[in-house]
Amino acid sequence: MGLGQPQAWLLGLPTAVVYGSLALFTTILHNVFLLYYVDTFVSVYKINKMAFWVGETVFLLWNSLND
Repeated sequence: MGLGQPQAWLLGLPTAVVYGSLALFTTILHNVFLLYYVDTFVSVYKINKMAFWVGETVFLLWNSLND
Protein backbone atom coordinates (compact mmCIF):
# COMPACT_ATOMS: atom_id res chain seq x y z
CA MET A 1 0.00 0.00 0.00
CA GLY A 2 2.06 2.93 -1.32
CA LEU A 3 1.24 6.58 -1.22
CA GLY A 4 1.18 7.05 -5.01
CA GLN A 5 -0.52 9.99 -6.69
CA PRO A 6 -3.36 11.69 -4.81
CA GLN A 7 -6.68 10.93 -6.48
CA ALA A 8 -9.79 13.09 -6.36
CA TRP A 9 -12.58 11.09 -4.78
CA LEU A 10 -15.00 12.31 -7.44
CA LEU A 11 -14.85 10.00 -10.48
CA GLY A 12 -11.38 8.80 -9.52
CA LEU A 13 -9.71 11.56 -11.56
CA PRO A 14 -6.25 12.86 -10.70
CA THR A 15 -6.27 15.95 -8.54
CA ALA A 16 -4.50 18.00 -11.22
CA VAL A 17 -7.26 17.24 -13.75
CA VAL A 18 -9.99 18.28 -11.30
CA TYR A 19 -8.09 21.44 -10.34
CA GLY A 20 -7.43 22.34 -13.98
CA SER A 21 -11.07 21.74 -14.94
CA LEU A 22 -12.24 23.96 -12.08
CA ALA A 23 -9.80 26.71 -13.09
CA LEU A 24 -10.99 26.50 -16.72
CA PHE A 25 -14.65 26.68 -15.67
CA THR A 26 -14.14 29.72 -13.42
CA THR A 27 -12.10 31.48 -16.14
CA ILE A 28 -14.85 30.92 -18.72
CA LEU A 29 -17.51 32.09 -16.27
CA HIS A 30 -15.50 35.20 -15.44
CA ASN A 31 -15.04 36.05 -19.14
CA VAL A 32 -18.77 35.69 -19.79
CA PHE A 33 -19.41 38.06 -16.89
CA LEU A 34 -16.93 40.57 -18.34
CA LEU A 35 -18.71 40.46 -21.68
CA TYR A 36 -22.15 41.28 -20.28
CA TYR A 37 -21.76 43.44 -17.19
CA VAL A 38 -21.15 46.66 -19.17
CA ASP A 39 -24.15 45.94 -21.37
CA THR A 40 -26.26 45.28 -18.28
CA PHE A 41 -25.39 48.62 -16.72
CA VAL A 42 -25.94 50.48 -19.99
CA SER A 43 -29.16 48.84 -21.15
CA VAL A 44 -30.90 47.70 -17.95
CA TYR A 45 -29.90 50.46 -15.54
CA LYS A 46 -29.86 53.11 -18.32
CA ILE A 47 -26.44 54.52 -17.41
CA ASN A 48 -24.65 56.58 -20.05
CA LYS A 49 -21.77 54.53 -21.49
CA MET A 50 -19.25 57.37 -21.08
CA ALA A 51 -20.38 57.92 -17.48
CA PHE A 52 -19.98 54.21 -16.82
CA TRP A 53 -16.39 54.21 -18.09
CA VAL A 54 -15.53 57.34 -16.11
CA GLY A 55 -16.92 55.68 -12.99
CA GLU A 56 -15.03 52.48 -13.79
CA THR A 57 -11.78 54.43 -14.20
CA VAL A 58 -12.28 56.29 -10.93
CA PHE A 59 -13.02 53.00 -9.18
CA LEU A 60 -9.92 51.33 -10.65
CA LEU A 61 -7.70 54.23 -9.63
CA TRP A 62 -9.18 54.35 -6.12
CA ASN A 63 -8.89 50.59 -5.73
CA SER A 64 -5.25 50.58 -6.84
CA LEU A 65 -4.37 53.38 -4.40
CA ASN A 66 -6.43 51.88 -1.58
CA ASP A 67 -4.89 48.42 -1.80
